[in-house]
Parts: sequence; structure tokens; C-alpha cells
Amino acid sequence: MYKLQTKALHAEFHPRGASLTRLIYKSLSRDLVLSQSDRSAPHHYANTIVGPVANRIERACFTINGTSYKLDQNEGVHCLHGGALGLSELDWQCVEISRQSIRFHVEIEDGHMGFPGPSKFDVIYTLTDDQLSVALEATSPRVNYFNLAPHVYFNLDGRKNINNHFLQINADKYLPVSHEKIPLDAPISVEKSDFDFRQPAIINDRQIDNNFCLNEKGLNAVCNLHTHDLALTVLTDQPGLQIYTNDHAARSHLAIEPQRWPNEVRRAEGEINYTSPSQIYRSNNCFKFTCLS
Repeated sequence: MYKLQTKALHAEFHPRGASLTRLIYKSLSRDLVLSQSDRSAPHHYANTIVGPVANRIERACFTINGTSYKLDQNEGVHCLHGGALGLSELDWQCVEISRQSIRFHVEIEDGHMGFPGPSKFDVIYTLTDDQLSVALEATSPRVNYFNLAPHVYFNLDGRKNINNHFLQINADKYLPVSHEKIPLDAPISVEKSDFDFRQPAIINDRQIDNNFCLNEKGLNAVCNLHTHDLALTVLTDQPGLQIYTNDHAARSHLAIEPQRWPNEVRRAEGEINYTSPSQIYRSNNCFKFTCLS
């Protein structure tokens, strides 16, 4: 277990999945993320880094430069979050730590869960005053596709569910999904739907497990979640934000996952952002807290 802290925040991490196990807002004596007490058991992605490709890949296969890859089918016939032994289930190595920053590193061989490789991954967590930054990196000696995501579950007031939380997302469109949670065709407008969070709206009993297509490019504030005494602002340079109301676990926490659009790697190859051997895949994200009381 590793710990970082500032005047406002106390964070704890575990090598399994490079996971955030606690995030305490000190002045309120409140843990803001889903507790994960048993690190030896499968923990369903909570607060881990997921990948090499986050979210679902339809039929667990894709093609790069004419080469087809058959992936692990860990959700029906589909691949979810990198397969049964994706990055969230691996033991990462702590390679650098200071008072306010920690870096975890992990590597996978070619063919791990069916993905091309070999590949190297790093996550750098940094606490600064009242915010947690999460920087993700990946490299490979071959043309590859990465879509890493911090899969953090939040509850800002400690009540039994997140129904009373207010959510705002800077997204005019979202991706509708099939009954198997695979995106359907093109994005559609959020207008007059349960997915319209362009202005702050109470979550209530809405069931969400969808990608929101963000309006802004670059590192921007794209989401705000708040209750009566605490607000969370999410900044990311990724084009999508997966929101999941955790309906399989009594809606106790809300998952907020900055990432590329799900199933993107199954689109026409000319539309996909591959990572070449000379490039570093990067994803930059920040979770900033503001006390409202």
C-alpha cells in the first residue's frame, strides 16, 4: 500500500491494477471512492487502470494493417477492459514515489489476452492541493492501438446511492448502445433524453452506461458532479467520457471514465488513431474537488 497527501487530500494506492484504494477529503473526513478492502479477489475494475483497450470491443476482434487479432471473450462474445487478465488484474510495479506523486509501471507480452505487443504502460498519480491528476502512457515497438482509462467510482456525500448527486457534462451527443452495451452507429443528440446533462441535472433513477461525446478538444473541464457540500470537476484531453451508474451494485457510486470512444478500433482503419513505434500514447486527466459548505 502506498500513500500520498496534501493539506486537502489523502490518497492510497495498491499495485493490483495500479488502483486508487482510498481518496479522503480531509476537512469532511470522507472517503470519496468505492472501497476495495480485498485486493486478492477480482474487484470488477473499481478504481483501477483499465486497458490495453478500455470498454467493449465487439466480437472480441479487430484488425491493424491487415493483421487480425482475436481477443479474450470475457463478456459474452465481446472483450471488456482488456480481457479477464487486462491491466486492471495485473500487479504493477511502483517505480517512483515522492510525497505527492507516484508512478506505476507494467508490461505485457505480444498476444496477452490476444492483443498485439509487447507493450509498456505507465500511470503517474499526482496530488496537488485539492486535485488528483492521472497521467497515462503506453508504448509498443509496433503499430498498436491503446485506450487506457482510470475507472474511478465516486460518491461525494457518503449516502447509500448516488441518486441525489447533480451531474453536468459538456456533451451535445452520446453513443446509444445495444442490449449488450455495444455502441450503435453514430452519436445522437442528448436533447429530450435522459442523457441531457448540458445543465446540472439530478441523477435520480436514470440508468446510464454510455459514452458521452465531449464537445471540447484538449485538456478541458468536461464534467461536474456535486452534492450539497462538495463538488468534483473532471478535466481530460480525451474525446469521450463513459458514465456508469453502477446499477449492478445498488448504485452506490458513479463511475466516471475519460477515454476514447468505445469500440473505435472496430471502425474503418482510416478513422482510427493508432500509435506508431515512434510515438507515446498519452491520456491526461484531473479530478478537482471544491468544498461548498
